[in-house]
Amino acid sequence: MKSFITKFSALLMALVVLISTSSFTIDMRFCDGHLMDTALFTSVDSCNSELTKTVSENCCKPKKKCCSHEQIVIDGLDELSPTTFDDLKFNKKHLVFSLTSIYLDLFEGLKENIVPYKDYLPPELTQDIQEIHQVYII
Repeated sequence: MKSFITKFSALLMALVVLISTSSFTIDMRFCDGHLMDTALFTSVDSCNSELTKTVSENCCKPKKKCCSHEQIVIDGLDELSPTTFDDLKFNKKHLVFSLTSIYLDLFEGLKENIVPYKDYLPPELTQDIQEIHQVYII
């Protein structure tokens, strides 16, 4: 189980680094206020496509400027700099230290099985307590 958790967390951290460093662009083309085309990683088609002419015959003529392009750019991280323990503030150092010590203590077992009441014998019952208090299990 511990091996599975380790492999899963390593894969999760690798995916986080991959996603945070990747960047992409979304291109959108609008004609007469309607979204006509979207493209991820590529550019959108020109305004002279057949789809545009069927929606609006007046759109995209050279005299009219009814088409507009919108581009959303999502930049990823260019450089990854590892944080050293000395860069952390005093409060964060205590947090890292305490979480690490608690995590390591979770996997330590007891050195021996200690039963504190191993030699204890319960007292002998001289009276039936349920009958005295009139408590009956039904």
